[in-house]
Amino acid sequence: LYTLVVHVTSSPGFMETPVEILMAASYLPNDTAPPRIEFLQEPWIPITGIYTLNWTVISTAPYRAFYRLDLSPWRPAAENFIRLNATAGKDGTHILSVMVQDAAGRSATEIFPFVVDNTPPRIQLEGLEDGDFVSGRLSFNVTLDEAHPKSLAVRVGENWYNTTEPDITVDVDVSTLEGPIRVLVLAEDELNHTSKAEYTFYVDNTPPLIRVEFPRNGTLVSREGEVRFEVEEPNLKNLTLLIDGKPLEEYVIRPSELADGVHELEIRAFDMAGHESKARVEFKTEYFANKYAQLYISMAERERVLYLLVGLAIGVAAMAIVVIMRRRGR
Repeated sequence: LYTLVVHVTSSPGFMETPVEILMAASYLPNDTAPPRIEFLQEPWIPITGIYTLNWTVISTAPYRAFYRLDLSPWRPAAENFIRLNATAGKDGTHILSVMVQDAAGRSATEIFPFVVDNTPPRIQLEGLEDGDFVSGRLSFNVTLDEAHPKSLAVRVGENWYNTTEPDITVDVDVSTLEGPIRVLVLAEDELNHTSKAEYTFYVDNTPPLIRVEFPRNGTLVSREGEVRFEVEEPNLKNLTLLIDGKPLEEYVIRPSELADGVHELEIRAFDMAGHESKARVEFKTEYFANKYAQLYISMAERERVLYLLVGLAIGVAAMAIVVIMRRRGR
């Protein structure tokens, strides 16, 4: 206990206003240790909704505490905690700063980083897209934008694949399956936000089946005709016809556009799962040989008619000469 005595002596004369003495208390510590701040939660903790951040102050003297969020102004802290409404905050990293000043004029400042997370995990599929066709194996990756998810589960058909990592690879043998296969992905973060995604893939392990009706192998194509064929494939992606390696756009064979001889017709079919099937037939054309033969026959016919006409003319002339000679003989 200390006693402070203050004596004031005024100057001689009359004073209308009495002298005022202003006094302020000051704390004189017995040691020189500054205050210390300790946070009760682990740094980088993810928070959501209404959340309380706590700290303690270790000090031998009375003190005042202040806080601020990120770069906002300092505010007095009535207690050693603040209650945050993280729902209204921006997702991402934030900094809580706490400053303590004790009665001896000593101060301390500590920062506490934390993460606001109001968003459910985002599911990303890599390697396939929804609706893709697969053959043999169903293989894809699932990733989350969460560094430390609570759980990640993938269901393929009736089988589950689980992990606590932010990514998982699924590789399933589907060589004995045909048709649609459903995939369900469930994810949950540390703040119990959940996400769900569903995908459908189509298994196709059967290549297209091609049947050629015209022309058949070894057929002589003497005039223009349409190629007739059937492709048995419910998931047909592309179809190509070629004659001697060149695309046949109208699916029509025109012997007049081909050299006489043997030609190869090839039909290629591709399905959505990447299977390719080919069918080949060989056919013959004799368009120009027939054309020249017909031209020769036509020319020969014209020459025969000409010869007949010439012979007929000669015969008529001979008959005329005979008649004239007979008349002169008389």
